[in-house]
Amino acid sequence: MEYKEFPFPNQTPMFPTWYRVLEYVQSYSRTFLEGNDTVHVSLETLVKDVRKDPSSGQWTMITSNVKNTSIEDEYIFDAVVVCSGHYAVAQVPSVEGLDVWAKNDPDSISHAKYFDDPQAFRGKNVLVVGNAASGIDISVQLLGYANQPIYRSVRSPTSSQLQTKKIKEVAQVAKYDFLTRSAVLEDGSIVKDIDHILFCTGYLYSFPYLKSYSYGENAIITDGSRVHHLFKQMFYIHDPSLIFVGMQWKIIPMPMAESQGMVIARVLSGRLDLPSKSEMAKHEANEIKLKGDDRRFHCFQYPQDYEYTKQLHDWAQAARNSKHGFMAELWNKEKQELRSRSSELKNEYFKKTIEQHEKV
Repeated sequence: MEYKEFPFPNQTPMFPTWYRVLEYVQSYSRTFLEGNDTVHVSLETLVKDVRKDPSSGQWTMITSNVKNTSIEDEYIFDAVVVCSGHYAVAQVPSVEGLDVWAKNDPDSISHAKYFDDPQAFRGKNVLVVGNAASGIDISVQLLGYANQPIYRSVRSPTSSQLQTKKIKEVAQVAKYDFLTRSAVLEDGSIVKDIDHILFCTGYLYSFPYLKSYSYGENAIITDGSRVHHLFKQMFYIHDPSLIFVGMQWKIIPMPMAESQGMVIARVLSGRLDLPSKSEMAKHEANEIKLKGDDRRFHCFQYPQDYEYTKQLHDWAQAARNSKHGFMAELWNKEKQELRSRSSELKNEYFKKTIEQHEKV
């Protein structure tokens, strides 16, 4: 998951902790921010509104400082690249009884978005809801802090490598009962004496600063399950000067973002042409047929992520004066092999971590 020609420090484990990744990203940012007057970054800034002025053909952006939102600044741009990610709005499933529980004891319900310290769950009976990466990862992090077993509610069973006495996999929740602090599962069994429910159930796409693009037949966001009207998962078909980066999931984010940035830079500099609007719409329609018109639209599990970045690499090479500018790394056979085994390797890592706790 490294940026090109910027490796992680020596001795970094294959699956680094979140704070090591944070340190890595911060270190990478300093390589082009420090002493560079051509790059302007605004921190502690809230983007309140972004919209196109049809008369000038330019974008107006309204911002304010997060500590004083009453004072606003206005900026004008020729293009806008949205890189704010898709992990801002937590998704929590609607299940009978959850609203009553939340009303009576809101502090006993949280989402993976806000998880940063397993010690906060010391001595608690925890029900983790969710079977994706964060659900497994957080369950493992809770070992040694939360009471055992940690219950993990899933829709479908996981690898047998992750089965353990200390993390008990149970069925999906059918009903929550706050009065008895229990959860009735779809198979009829009951998880009792729950102190905390921790949802690891994903996120919704949301761009609150693009209000004028959130309704009508050309809306970018509808139910939050995906971003609509995108060509190659990046260019807004109805106005390609609005561009999105990193909307996919089940990917290796750094190389993916670099590959997208490589193409975007060539398009915005006028060295690479986009197809016609009808061709871009046709391309998206074909993607929908292949992947679905829901959150699966942005799922790029291997080998789809490699195939996508290879397409972007080939496209960038077709640009005029193609050798000028940054070229993202294209994975060699060794990295493709590692990527193809990433789930297997992650399960092995979790298994070793669990075994260490089993010995305690």
